[in-house]
Amino acid sequence: MESVHSINLFRRSVTYSPFLAVIDRYLVMIRYILLGAVVLVGAVTLSVYLYTSRGVARLTVERARLLASITQNKEKESMLMALRARINSLSQILKNQISIAPYIDTTLTLAHPPVLTSFSLGTGNTVQISLTIPTIDDAVTIVGAIITMNAEKKISNPILTSLALDKSGKVVMGLTYAVMLEKQ
Repeated sequence: MESVHSINLFRRSVTYSPFLAVIDRYLVMIRYILLGAVVLVGAVTLSVYLYTSRGVARLTVERARLLASITQNKEKESMLMALRARINSLSQILKNQISIAPYIDTTLTLAHPPVLTSFSLGTGNTVQISLTIPTIDDAVTIVGAIITMNAEKKISNPILTSLALDKSGKVVMGLTYAVMLEKQ
């Protein structure tokens, strides 16, 4: 018998209705299934987190490596860009550049330094030269050479721009003529 002084509000044996008894058997199994599902979801979440964090760490290292590479190659790239711009400028210059060899050749046919005192290119294939000739006979020879070159169509439109005789007897002559360029 039970002691009179103890109060127990719970019954010692619990009786279930037949419906609850069936559900009680399945509740234990459902608890294990739910526990397994929680453990499985946790394991999947952990593995996804570890995989993602490893990928992020790998990408961070790759980013740092690429930034270092960019920093190292920044100066080289700027030099390359400057060189490219210069090459484009030089190609434009070379495309528009003319050869002054025919102008110099025709001038040197007439006179060499020290007789030839100045040489300059003008517009429209023109050349302006100044000559300081020692004697009048040499000046006549040069004028003859100019007439011959004009007849041979090496030069055209020769103009005597100045002619003077200085105190020492030298002839100072200024000439302008157009060089006939050969078509290429």
